[in-house]
Amino acid sequence: MVVLAIVSILCAVALPAYQHYRLRGIETQGMTTLLSLATVQDRAKLSGGRYLSASELSQLRQLPASIADYYRLSVSLSDGAHRFLLMLEPTDAGQGLQTLSLDNIGRAAPVGVW
Repeated sequence: MVVLAIVSILCAVALPAYQHYRLRGIETQGMTTLLSLATVQDRAKLSGGRYLSASELSQLRQLPASIADYYRLSVSLSDGAHRFLLMLEPTDAGQGLQTLSLDNIGRAAPVGVW
């Protein structure tokens, strides 16, 4: 009985900590993916003179399977496709995750996560 009580207490403490670190790991993978996609965008701008839309970008680079269930990619283009904003927005499976964004000059949000 004492062993069961100790195991229960350990589970009550360890499970929330595990979930926090798991979500943080997914966010870190999301940030790495945004940096990779920004590199693809920069190459497109250098070679074609403009940034790519979400559908064009998805044809070149898919979201990694490790985060595809948790995030959805959106791309906002402005100034005649001379500026971009990449966003990873949490899906229903990504509850507890924050929206991550990165623009063409390297501004990342939310600042506390990056």
